[in-house]
Amino acid sequence: MMKSTTWLVILLQILASLKVFDQIFLLTAGGPNGATRSILQYIYDAGFTGYRLGFASATSYIFFALIVMVSLGQMWIAQRKDS
Repeated sequence: MMKSTTWLVILLQILASLKVFDQIFLLTAGGPNGATRSILQYIYDAGFTGYRLGFASATSYIFFALIVMVSLGQMWIAQRKDS
């Protein structure tokens, strides 16, 4: 009975870890040579610091596609294990 709830929690945690921006930005601001820079900080730097809005937009769409693929993969695995 806990299987579907566990898969939902795992999916939400994976998506939350992909969207982390503020903690890393406030703590290290990307660290030395961008060692702790997340993809969202990369998009922010490209769009607002480097004024490459088209590149930042394209990277955002790729990131969105990655999130959708992770979600669909997780749902597929959960449905496969339920049956």
